[in-house]
Amino acid sequence: MEKSINLLTGVIIILFSIISCKLDVPIREMSMAKTTITRAIEVKSEKYSPEELNAAKNLLLECHTEIMKEELDKAKTLAEKSAAEAEKAIEKSLPLLANDSLSEAKKIFDEADLLYASKYSPASFACSENLLREASSLQEAKQYWESYQKSTEALTNALKAKSDSEPYIPKVKEEINTTLSIAEDLNTKGGERYASPTIATIKEKLIRAKEKVDASNLKESVPLLEEAKTLLADAQEQTLRGASSAKIADAENLLTQTKNHSLSSSYKNEIANAEEIIKTAKNLHENKDYHNSIGKADHAISLLSELGLSLSVKENELKGEAEARLSNAKKLLEEKKKIDGSRFAEKIATASKHVEQGEKLFHEKEYVRSLNESDSALAILQGIQIEGIEPETATKIKYGEEPATYTVKYNPKDRDCLWKISWRTYGNPKFWPLIYVANKDKIRDPDLIFPGQVLTIPIIPERSKVIKEEKKQNAKQELQKS
Repeated sequence: MEKSINLLTGVIIILFSIISCKLDVPIREMSMAKTTITRAIEVKSEKYSPEELNAAKNLLLECHTEIMKEELDKAKTLAEKSAAEAEKAIEKSLPLLANDSLSEAKKIFDEADLLYASKYSPASFACSENLLREASSLQEAKQYWESYQKSTEALTNALKAKSDSEPYIPKVKEEINTTLSIAEDLNTKGGERYASPTIATIKEKLIRAKEKVDASNLKESVPLLEEAKTLLADAQEQTLRGASSAKIADAENLLTQTKNHSLSSSYKNEIANAEEIIKTAKNLHENKDYHNSIGKADHAISLLSELGLSLSVKENELKGEAEARLSNAKKLLEEKKKIDGSRFAEKIATASKHVEQGEKLFHEKEYVRSLNESDSALAILQGIQIEGIEPETATKIKYGEEPATYTVKYNPKDRDCLWKISWRTYGNPKFWPLIYVANKDKIRDPDLIFPGQVLTIPIIPERSKVIKEEKKQNAKQELQKS
């Protein structure tokens, strides 16, 4: 079309140069027609008003033909008609051009809007929005050409905003997949127990976000993703809080079990340390420092578990010791019943009760108390044995009038024991149970005495009476002499 106009322009110039000097050619009318046709082409009349545009072009060509024939009046009329047809084309095309341009700009703007250009290309998006607003106002005011120009500018900015935003589609997809992976991992690490509803909501939002991003709708997808990420942070906190509470509860239960153990008194410092660590864990939990709270609770659990193992080992050792001691007491009891049953009936009955109680406590796993009962039985039974020593043997032993004391000595090569102390103090090692019974408040196990312990060395009651009687006789004899 532009070629035909250029050709037409060339023909006009040639004609003018040939005949303008001879004839009164309608140059003004012809120029007006040509200018109007050019304007019609500019407003895309080929698309919106092709009949009127073609009519205008043909009339202008006919005008040239008439000039060649020197029919100047006719040529003038044709030029005027050509300009009129071109004006019709413009009037018909301009509203359509403005409307279509505005529609195209709005279409691209809407696509950019779905791509969340307001976030990813805010300047171009805002500029396009303002220009569209102006174009719409100008169209309503029937200023179609000005509206068309604003729409063209709006389209340029909308295209840029769209272009800037499109690269974020794969990035958002990747972020959705990453967030979903974190949520699923959290679900397997306690989230199912402590944050199940929240994790379910996260997955639901991420599925919707993925559907939206697949449809190039970042405007709805990104907020859904952000909501899911916020909820994920909540779920992580809920899970940590729940895990912290559970760890502290486990530590406290283990602490209670340890405290209630029959041997716990042997580990007071260790138990106090674990108790203090649990207290710290609870304070950290209250201050929402769940990571460190879990760490402290784990530390306490570890300490108490080790302590539990130690208690178990010690309990097994005590079990063996209590079992052996109870067996010895039962064996000695049976022997004494056969030999001294009538002479020491009351003491044997008392020893028998201690053995029965020791056996009962043994089955209840109260091994320390069982040991005490067995020791009490053994002390009574072995005391019977001592009381059964013949008088002539007893009179050979050196006694004091009042109970004496003995300090346990430290000698790595010849360690003190009750047997040796009995030999040193009484001259007879068989009297050691007498020392044990007199010092039960200091000696838990007759096989365990320690350097520096001050032990009471009692006198044998029967011999004490003899000493007192001897003193009386001596005093009487002294009185008689005086």
